[in-house]
Amino acid sequence: MNKDYWFYLESYVYVSFDDHNVLLINSLDKNNIKSSQPEIYKLMKSLFDPENCGVIKISKDINKECWNFIEYLRDNFMCDIIEICSPLNKPVQIIPYNNIISNARQIENSITSSKEGNNYLSYLTELTLMINTQCQHSCLYCDKYYLQFNCCTKYKEQNIELGVNDLYTLFNQIKQAPIGRVNIVGGDISLYSNMNELLSLLQPYKDEAKFYFHYLSIDKEVFNFFEKGIIVIVDFPIKKNQFEKVYDFFNDICTYSFILKSDDDYKVAVSYIQRYNISKYELKPFYTGHNISFFEQNVYMHQQDIIDSIEMREIQKNEILNKNYFGRLFVLPDGAVKSNMSSNVLGYLQNSTIVELLYTEIYSLDSNWFGIRNKQPCCDCLYQYLCPPMSNYETQLKKNNLCHIHTIK
Repeated sequence: MNKDYWFYLESYVYVSFDDHNVLLINSLDKNNIKSSQPEIYKLMKSLFDPENCGVIKISKDINKECWNFIEYLRDNFMCDIIEICSPLNKPVQIIPYNNIISNARQIENSITSSKEGNNYLSYLTELTLMINTQCQHSCLYCDKYYLQFNCCTKYKEQNIELGVNDLYTLFNQIKQAPIGRVNIVGGDISLYSNMNELLSLLQPYKDEAKFYFHYLSIDKEVFNFFEKGIIVIVDFPIKKNQFEKVYDFFNDICTYSFILKSDDDYKVAVSYIQRYNISKYELKPFYTGHNISFFEQNVYMHQQDIIDSIEMREIQKNEILNKNYFGRLFVLPDGAVKSNMSSNVLGYLQNSTIVELLYTEIYSLDSNWFGIRNKQPCCDCLYQYLCPPMSNYETQLKKNNLCHIHTIK
């Protein structure tokens, strides 16, 4: 007589379905298996039936392909089976539950009354202040860099500055927020007329503040004025004499942010990093509109890249929110507030509180904070939530899937 067993997956195994395939990945050792066999697909689907709670009854007279599949999973520490001695000894399987603010979005009416409260401030973790638009230089991609990563820009012809009153209004309202980073960008921020007031307000965040300077704008006065947290933006072609002056000022106490448009830019950046023994640097790919092959070769992800980088907690986050945007607000020189530099204005400091603006972002139907991969072609892909969340690159390339998965699906 065939014995019956309880069958369940280990808690660290992630399962993804599309219309015809099932993919299982061990998030600890990255071992994975995919099947398109209808019986296996049906078996795995049954595990996720709410009534089964992740545990189902099987026997050895089950379909042979299914039993072989189960044995493979068990041999690779991805599942287990337990002999049934009594129908009452069904094991308990804890189903992951994402207790994140997005769940609250579904019950908006029940908490609307708390719109004026400080709960929303607890989600604000990063602030970017564009304090001016004045700059003496004319970089070729000045009006485009800042749409892809933190960078200076003079996107307005006339100089606009973030006013002192707006600064005080802002910092008075964010005192209870768990701010982990404050980015200060311009223009050339050394030309900001209210810098003394800003630095005073930044005292509680002196370890979290980052000041972005283009390397062409840096002189010795900048070195004397700012003690730490300096990000030096370097684009190409590099003016070697000016770069050496900057390095003489700061040596290696700042972080160099190299903006890369091509493989040649990358090679030059590496040569500077090695020549000057730079230990703190970041490499920022930049899409010009004409260098798609550079992105395909260096930014687009392959299947193994995705699998090698997964962690169960990150996958669960990706199902609910966008960690590239979540918790971040951007304040422009005119007081406009956005959740992303490419998105619509949430409101203005002059007539809205930060709490009200956070509320607007959280409950917006097109919220960047909750912009997950639920659009074509990602929504039909087995790797939908294994991939990193959407970023500014997808927005600028006008392409949701910066990967090579479509060629192997």
